[in-house]
Amino acid sequence: MSGKRSLGIGGEALEVSVRLVADRTRIGTTTDRASAGRLGVRVMGTLRSSSRLLELADLYSSGHLQIPIWKSFPLTSGPAAHREVETGHVRGKVVLEV
Repeated sequence: MSGKRSLGIGGEALEVSVRLVADRTRIGTTTDRASAGRLGVRVMGTLRSSSRLLELADLYSSGHLQIPIWKSFPLTSGPAAHREVETGHVRGKVVLEV
């Protein structure tokens, strides 16, 4: 581990972080791209590629990557599943069963 920490932040928390942390290269956000550009901090995200997807599939197949299921819904209960996600309290994947 490099000893660096990152935390996806935005809005007011990003503004406060810039005031508290002298070195802006130590600040990053995954959520507030507009403020990041204005404040001169990093935007972090992921790159999509078929090779990365295959790597993740292999990790999942071997048991080295686990995907926690929060709750499953029948496909006909799509609106209820969406409401569950909107609560902001989901800690895992919400699945629609076909």
